[in-house]
Amino acid sequence: MTVKGAIFDGALQKLQKGISLSGTKTKPARVKRLANNTFRITLTEGRNRQIRRMCQKVGSPVVALKRVRIENITDSVLREGELRPLTEEERSGVLERTMQKGAL
Repeated sequence: MTVKGAIFDGALQKLQKGISLSGTKTKPARVKRLANNTFRITLTEGRNRQIRRMCQKVGSPVVALKRVRIENITDSVLREGELRPLTEEERSGVLERTMQKGAL
């Protein structure tokens, strides 16, 4: 992900520890700096526009964002807007984790 201007270590630490959005603290995230204004973030929850809102809150608006994985599902060959059916392994993995979280 790329943000407008440099993102400082303190801001990355806040993202890593979790910050308050709409009155509720986000779960801790894994954050790795890639460049002065670019970093990778891995969430364990997915609120509406969470990454953009978190970055805005620490003063670093997002200018480019690319999702590379959802749960156990990755597909680097799909172009924007393309779809593909899930494999049985992907489907089972998502259902299993959903059941563990008590979402169903």
